[in-house]
Amino acid sequence: MKAVILAPLRRMVIFAAALALPLSAPAEPALADGEPVMAVPELHALTPEAAEDAARITAELRQRFQALPSLRVVEAPPLPTGVPGHPNILLPPFEQWRDAHVDIVLVGTTSILKDGRHQLLLRIWNVETRTQLVGEQYVFGVHQGHEQEIAEHVRDALLAALQKGTMQAPR
Repeated sequence: MKAVILAPLRRMVIFAAALALPLSAPAEPALADGEPVMAVPELHALTPEAAEDAARITAELRQRFQALPSLRVVEAPPLPTGVPGHPNILLPPFEQWRDAHVDIVLVGTTSILKDGRHQLLLRIWNVETRTQLVGEQYVFGVHQGHEQEIAEHVRDALLAALQKGTMQAPR
């Protein structure tokens, strides 16, 4: 009778140990091939009127970055950025991104200027070195369609920055 009870118990212990292995393994980069992992959280709209810009531009940026075969783009919820009271200083919470195994993070804001034009401020950061790879500001009119051009410019600026630095550039 003991052998009958111990066999299922032994299988349960082995199964539980197998489940615990991934939890106790050391943290590794999200991709094994050395490809950079880039987080592209939703841009932060400084006013409710700028929320549509934030959504459209974020979607376009993600699409452009995802088209790069050697860059893994992950969507993420917006995390607090910047310095309280200074919306133009865009600093990501580096420790949170590093713990999430992200190499590159984009942070940005959209707003509506007093004259009615729309503004986008964005920064792309190397999480490990805490250095800015790209910093851009765009001011554009009220009609849509600027997001494609902006996304292409930002993608090209990121590629140029990666080719200059030590991080592997996407092909």
